[in-house]
This record gives sequence, structure tokens and C-alpha cells, in this order.
Amino acid sequence: MRESKESLESSESRLANPQRQCHTCTIAPLLALDIGNRHTGVAYGDDATGIVFSMNTIDHKTKEEMAAAVKTIVTARKITKLIVGLPLLPGGEEGEQSGKVRAAAAELESTCKLPVVFIDERFTSVHRDGARVDPDARSALAILQIALERSKNGY
Repeated sequence: MRESKESLESSESRLANPQRQCHTCTIAPLLALDIGNRHTGVAYGDDATGIVFSMNTIDHKTKEEMAAAVKTIVTARKITKLIVGLPLLPGGEEGEQSGKVRAAAAELESTCKLPVVFIDERFTSVHRDGARVDPDARSALAILQIALERSKNGY
């Protein structure tokens, strides 16, 4: 069966547009980051299907180096929003690491020209348990899953 020219153009337009429309929702590619001093876990997903997967952890020495690596992913995957885990202290207040993450997020906003949304990451960090999954990537997945769940529930 052949598709009409309009149908093909419409399909191409939907593929080129990062915020595509489906019958009942908007599909917006998201990138979640678990930012560390030397390693940043990365997870990708979209808010329509809820499907998420981990990507390679970014090894970096500076926040500028990390932002440049994230920008490459943002461009390639047509990301529309960045979700960043914010490391709060057990009581919920911000500590020294939160300040470092906020500084890195400001660099990301500037470099990638995208909004950054913070998610409390206190309960997303995982301990190295011998599993084959990178713990930084697992934390990024948990951050993204929390963001998607909140979005689905209207938070």
C-alpha cells in the first residue's frame, strides 16, 4: 500500500518536530541527569509513553565539559527539557553539593538553551552492589521516573 504525498510529508514533519502530537498526548523527549563532581548519570525518555532507558555515564573534569557532552545528546535526540537531580540533605535543606549541582545546571541552561527542572534525589542514589548497571545511570533513571510520575499525576 502506498502512502499519499501529504501523509509522507506529515510523517516527516512529525519526526522532525521534537514535540510531536499523538492522538491523545504530546511526546516530549526528556533527559535526566544525576550530576556528580566527575561522573554524570544520564537517562532518556518521553512523557507520553513513560519509557525510559539509561545512557552512557558522562565522565568529566569540569561543569563546562559536562555541559558540552550533554549538549551533544540534546541536539542528537531533540531533547525539550532537562531533569536534574538535586541532592538535598536528609532534612530537606540544600547543602554544599546542591550548590555545585545548581551551578552545573546554570551552565546547562546556558549551553543547551533548555529549561532545567530539579527533582529531589535523596532516595535515588544506589549503592554499588556488583550489578552490571552503572549506579550513576540507575540514579538518573530513578530521577526521570519520578519526574514522569509527577507529570502524569499533575504535579
